[in-house]
Amino acid sequence: MKFNSKAIFLLLLCGSFLGSSLLLPGSRSRAEILVDISTQFIDVPAGSSPEPVKLAATLFQPRFFPSAPAVIYIHGWGGHRLTGTDNLAYYVAAAGYTVLSYTARGFGHGESGGRATLAGPDELSDLSHIIDWLLNDPDHVIGPHVTKIGIIGGSYGGGHGFQFSSDPRVSAVIPLVGWTDLEQSLFPNGAVNYRLGIGEFYSGLNRDVGSPPFFNYTPLEFQILDAAAEGRLPSSSVRQVLHTRSIAQQDQSGREILDQSRQPRAPIFIIQSWDDYLFPSTQVLDVYSQITAPKQIYLGRQGHPPEGHTFEGEDLYIATQVLRWFDRYLRGVGAKDSRAVTSAPAPFSVVPYAAKQYPSSDIVPEAFFLKPGGALARKKKGPDEPGTAGGIFRPERVRGSNLGSEIPSQSDMLSAHADRIGVLPQKLAYTLPPWETQTEMIGSSEFTLNINSSTSTDIDLIVRTYDVAPDGVETEVTIGVTRVTGLTPNEIRAVTFRDYGDDWVFGAGHSLRIKISNIDFPSFRPPGANDNVPSEVTIHTGTSFRSKIVVPIRQM
Repeated sequence: MKFNSKAIFLLLLCGSFLGSSLLLPGSRSRAEILVDISTQFIDVPAGSSPEPVKLAATLFQPRFFPSAPAVIYIHGWGGHRLTGTDNLAYYVAAAGYTVLSYTARGFGHGESGGRATLAGPDELSDLSHIIDWLLNDPDHVIGPHVTKIGIIGGSYGGGHGFQFSSDPRVSAVIPLVGWTDLEQSLFPNGAVNYRLGIGEFYSGLNRDVGSPPFFNYTPLEFQILDAAAEGRLPSSSVRQVLHTRSIAQQDQSGREILDQSRQPRAPIFIIQSWDDYLFPSTQVLDVYSQITAPKQIYLGRQGHPPEGHTFEGEDLYIATQVLRWFDRYLRGVGAKDSRAVTSAPAPFSVVPYAAKQYPSSDIVPEAFFLKPGGALARKKKGPDEPGTAGGIFRPERVRGSNLGSEIPSQSDMLSAHADRIGVLPQKLAYTLPPWETQTEMIGSSEFTLNINSSTSTDIDLIVRTYDVAPDGVETEVTIGVTRVTGLTPNEIRAVTFRDYGDDWVFGAGHSLRIKISNIDFPSFRPPGANDNVPSEVTIHTGTSFRSKIVVPIRQM
């Protein structure tokens, strides 16, 4: 997650007791008067590393303060510590906080030792020792006495933040677009989140560091890559490892259940994106409702791809809220916000939606049934009629690494394509009549699809939701996916799952449209058993098979 640091400069300072009169955006020379910057190398236990590990860190210290709260900033996957004066950590320090931004092990082109293990025990031990380092100052380099500890991290760092929110030494946590369930992020409902997973693998791999076959990674990352390349779930042992790096796990109904041993103790402000297909909003909204510590959530527009629905001023809003949260729980300054849920709709309408809790009483489910001919309607009854789509997935040069013995190029991993099967469509579309008035959808929709396959025992179901303008232009709103396994040729199975959700305002005259397919590469890797053979899925509709979408609508 990236912020426009220069844009947020003034508002970060305005939100603190320093006031805004000392600094103006771009006044770098004035800002440097307020903050000392030094590079530190912090010894941490070697863990799984065969050699001693030092973590490179940038320490930002506010001048003129005998004591100050400390904030630990944790970067995203493949990133590194923030250096210089043009970054978020610097401006938080200028507002009167000691800030430590460190490079996680395995990253930073070798400036921090060890290997990256996906926020595993080594990384959590590292973060624990960094907290101790700040509190005890063993190297005698910290000027202001540290009073309390806060944690803020983006993406990979957000996952760290969630895991450390139960640590009693931590007084405030802000996870930015992090995960709560890592297995569901990489393998949502048993499908393979391929394009984003492949992107993460290659963006963090550094073959100039360490030694083959794993370089700056451990075997875990290659086991995950190989499973994705082959269109399958990783082994149960790998999935268990992913569970240990998560604070929640999906139950049989598809809801995320918070591990009570990971129940946050520190006040937690979750910043998540509706436009995020890697760590989707459904994860954090499920978990948010189960948190008992002081909490707040902002559902915005900045995160992992696809993004696309950002609005001007969101950087500034997030910056002020970050500083307000730290001021409240690290300094004891400011009042509690009674409306703890805030959501930025798209297209953005100036004022975000706010509520005391989610879901709130003004959000009600509305069911629309799939009909023959591609319609969505409120009526349940109708003639029984199936619709079939499919294709032939050609993996071409997609292949696994054989546990690191070969690392394919990223272009090879994205080389596959899907062929048509005769005149069969590759997607089925269903469209609701135009809305008569402006209508807001907020949250995740739930699908119940009655399906069968005459060709495949395992298939993926991918549903993309669109806003269709009166001129026919489609804008993608969100997506949902699940893998269905063990189908028999004559079986018709009702499959229920949720999409990733959104806060979306359909204009009067606009329509809601869903498109259903079983092949959606490169976003998702189809089951490997179906490679190079026809794979079809049939959706059954009508009175006997009430396939439907249930949409959360806010009464406006």
